[in-house]
Amino acid sequence: MKLLNDEDPIDENDFFNYYKFSEKLIEKVIENEIDLDKIINDLEDKLGKTHPIVVLLKQFLIEE
Repeated sequence: MKLLNDEDPIDENDFFNYYKFSEKLIEKVIENEIDLDKIINDLEDKLGKTHPIVVLLKQFLIEE
């Protein structure tokens, strides 16, 4: 499975792990009333704007 572009191929297991991590992070953000935008900005700086975790978190904000 490829996500975003041909340069960063990820398999289904990697995607599942990114998804589960994002899901748990969002749960903690909600429980502790943390600003998700700040977390996303920090992760963008560290991982890049196209990292699957960043993309998943942004998608959550859009769906909210």
